[in-house]
Amino acid sequence: LGLAIRTWVIKQNEIISRIAGQAFRQGALLAMLVTGILYFQSKNVLTWWLIILLILALTMLEFFLISYKPVKRV
Repeated sequence: LGLAIRTWVIKQNEIISRIAGQAFRQGALLAMLVTGILYFQSKNVLTWWLIILLILALTMLEFFLISYKPVKRV
């Protein structure tokens, strides 16, 4: 769904595989958030501040993954 929306709405000259990689990464992060929330809910320890901590941790991970550039070796 994220890939379809990005290619339809944005219509940039960006490589489709890069857009697909971004959509897959964000989908995986969203799945980790939902899984974490469901796990803590099953243990009866889910609170609003724990949800905020999960969101902040995954946001920091997303920023790291966006800014990470592998070193090109010659």
